[in-house]
Order: sequence, then structure tokens, then C-alpha cells
Amino acid sequence: ATVFLFIVPWAKSFNELLLISLMFGVFSGVTFPALMALGVEAGNRVGMGSAMSTLNMAMSIGMIIAPVMSGFIVDTLGINYVFFIGSLISLLGIFVSWFMLREKFSKYGV
Repeated sequence: ATVFLFIVPWAKSFNELLLISLMFGVFSGVTFPALMALGVEAGNRVGMGSAMSTLNMAMSIGMIIAPVMSGFIVDTLGINYVFFIGSLISLLGIFVSWFMLREKFSKYGV
């Protein structure tokens, strides 16, 4: 999904943008079941209500901050930079998640 977000500015036609957006949506949608599974695992340790409400709160905060930050980026740098910076933030999230979950992944040889 990060790659498709990064290449949005290079779309030259509606069909290219449609395909990029479709692929971004598919790959973003694939991440949510894994995210919810991690939330359930955390819920088994700290309580399901606490884990799920924290997950929901974090997603809601992201939905508040992202448009405001994107508007600031458009005003200062231009619209293409929204996609570049957004994909860099997404890539940073991937590395932070991998670092935090590396012990869980190590039993699978990753």
C-alpha cells in the first residue's frame, strides 16, 4: 500500500489513478485483519475493552490529524508532497511495527 501511495503523483490518466487507488485500497484492506488480530492478542493480556478502545482511539486520532497535516503540507510544499510524506510515514510505521514485533516474527524465520 505504501508503494501505491507513493506513485499517485505519477498517474497520467484517470484509469491509472483508478488502478493505483484500487490497489492501494486492496492492500490497505488486507492490513486491517492483521491489525485486529494483534488487538485481540493484546486484549487477552490487558482486557478486550481496553485494547479495542485504544486501537479505535489511535485510528480516530489518525483520521483527525492526517487531513490537517495534509492540508498544511499542500499549502507549504504542494500536493505531490502529501503522497511522498504520507508514504514515508507509512514506511516508518512498517519499520516501527517490525521492530516492536520482531520476537513474534522470529519464530516464523522472518
